[in-house]
This record gives sequence, C-alpha cells and structure tokens, in this order.
Amino acid sequence: MLGTFTIPITAMVTPLNVSDSDEFDNVLTDMRLFIDLYKVILVFDKGYWYYKRFKELANKGIRFIVPMKKGAKYKVVSQKRIKRYSDFTIELNDTPGTLFRLVVIHTNKGDLEYLTNIFDMKPFQIRFCYDMRWDMEILNKELKSNLKIEYLISENLNSVLIQIFSTLIAYLLIALFRITHNSLLPVLEIKRLLRYYGTYSVKKVQELSPKSITIT
Repeated sequence: MLGTFTIPITAMVTPLNVSDSDEFDNVLTDMRLFIDLYKVILVFDKGYWYYKRFKELANKGIRFIVPMKKGAKYKVVSQKRIKRYSDFTIELNDTPGTLFRLVVIHTNKGDLEYLTNIFDMKPFQIRFCYDMRWDMEILNKELKSNLKIEYLISENLNSVLIQIFSTLIAYLLIALFRITHNSLLPVLEIKRLLRYYGTYSVKKVQELSPKSITIT
C-alpha cells in the first residue's frame, strides 16, 4: 500500500504443488529489499496460519494481523468486554510463553475475530488495517480482468514467465501514472489514456494534463 494506491512489491512464481504458506518466508526475504518490515503491518488470511510463524514474527517485533482460526486453543490472560467489541490478551497452547491479542468485533452479522501481536492500537483500528487487505483482491482482479494474465498465451515455461512479469511491469507503469497524476481512474481507462497519448512527447502530455481528462 502507498497511500490510496496498491503497489506489488515482489512476486514469486512457483509450481502448482507448492503451498502458498511455504513461500511466506521467501516473500518476506524479498520484501526486505524494498521496505522496513519493522515499520509496516503484515495482513494475511488463514491460509498462512502457522503457530511457529506467529511466534517468530512476535519475537522479531514484526507486527501482523490474521483472522482467528476456529478451534484454536488458547488461555485467556486478560480481557475487556463492551457492547461493540471484546479484547483479550491470550497465550496460544501451541506457543507457550508468547502473548498475543485476540480482538473480537461484534456486528449484526456475527463476530469478526483477529489474532495480532499489536497491543497499542484500538480494536476498530485492527479491523480497519485488516480490511485494507481487500485492495490485494482488487489488484488480483485487475491483473486478471484488464491485463489478461488469466489466459496463458503458451504453456512453455519461459513464455509463461515472460507473460507474468510483462503484465506486472505494465501494472507498475499504470500505478506510476496513477501516483504521478493522483488519479484513481480504473485500469481500463488508464490503458486507453496511455494509448491515446502514446504518440505525444512527454512535454506535450504534461501540457495536455491527462489527470483532468475523463474518457467516456
């Protein structure tokens, strides 16, 4: 995340039989080249649930938020309950000696439960941070729907890699356009803009100010 924009920092290409969870540490290793992991909050879904991982992140001081897994066993150390939320300090049975926080947001549609090692944020801030993960789903949709990464041109490994990384490069160029012009136009609209201005010089594009143009 960069303000209101979503920027892919790293990409891992794996065989189909490799679990996403197994690549978690490799992704973090790549991310360290671009960001300080101690200054960000990692948010990920239950597909990455791994007790040892939680303990390692906590011991390193890397903050994270993940939905609480049903059936997880833990001991409550302290608790605070009000109408809108419940806030617990807990010790997971599988990670004795390490304290975590369980935040439960009560809604009309049921409870939303989050496990985190962040203790200095309000419960609804925890929920807000996790909800920002939805931008990743939007990114996936944009890559599939508008940049045509869903359909492979060839089954040759080299061709597949070229298609994937060419698509990511295209997305980064579009993201750069968005940031430069503070534009929240959809990817499809920006693609049309870039085609339209493709024959102009950079100076001419700046004079025309594409950030103020809406294509219908």
